[in-house]
Amino acid sequence: MMIGVVSMVLTTLLLVNTTLVHPFVEKSIGCRPRSRTTARSLFCSSPIDSSFQPLELNLLAFSTSEALFPGQTTCVTLKEGRFFDLIDDATSNHDGLIGMMLMDDDGIVMEGMPLCKITDVDVRSGFRGKVTISVEFQVVGRARLEEMKQMQPTILATCVALRDVIQMSAEELNESRSLVDRLAENLKRQSSSTAYQSAYGDAFVMLEEEYQDSEVRDLAAKSWAYMACLSPEGIGRYGSKAIASDSIHQRLDIVAKALLEEQIKNAENLMSINQDNQELNGFE
Repeated sequence: MMIGVVSMVLTTLLLVNTTLVHPFVEKSIGCRPRSRTTARSLFCSSPIDSSFQPLELNLLAFSTSEALFPGQTTCVTLKEGRFFDLIDDATSNHDGLIGMMLMDDDGIVMEGMPLCKITDVDVRSGFRGKVTISVEFQVVGRARLEEMKQMQPTILATCVALRDVIQMSAEELNESRSLVDRLAENLKRQSSSTAYQSAYGDAFVMLEEEYQDSEVRDLAAKSWAYMACLSPEGIGRYGSKAIASDSIHQRLDIVAKALLEEQIKNAENLMSINQDNQELNGFE
């Protein structure tokens, strides 16, 4: 599902191009990764519980192609005072939680979003005393956008935590196992095993408190790890659907479809390159 908003207003406020999600928010390269042990403790300390009570959260806007999944970590650099206030409010009043609001190219806000925990803040004074802060955060869960509370000077919204429906029928469990086997074969052909293992390890640790059944937890972690191996285009198209899903089997089905599309696209690109080379050779 998607929540429609006034596209022109939001696009002006939040999106400048495909790499910078805000004129004062940019990706930072130098942040150190968090350990998996830290990821677990962060999840345990965050106010995500089975009551699914609404949370009032500060939101930062990202394009759908930059979506992150449970366990993953990123770092952004903030360059304007109002965002310093946002981070201060998040750490002081919301246990360090912020929402990673996802927007498509048309300025439409996705209903599902990664729920992130601030893990590190680095304040820097640059040229002529200009202050920037680098903020590292990790995805500790998911949330559903319920209501926008304010848009200026920063975004504040009411959200509800999202979790999977844990109970799986024997049929769903068997189908999920089959999907995982197929995805594993596809991954071998795409040579993404290193990225997969890293994403799987982070997700598996992060999901420990959510899943009591080790096999179901394993399937859930694999579903997120496979999503993380998609191209930015694939994540942009399917990431928000996976985040909003409450079914492991459905999420595995989503990523299987996405990987198949990418394989077809890669094959078409390879055929086009070969055809161009043949035409060039014909002119020699």
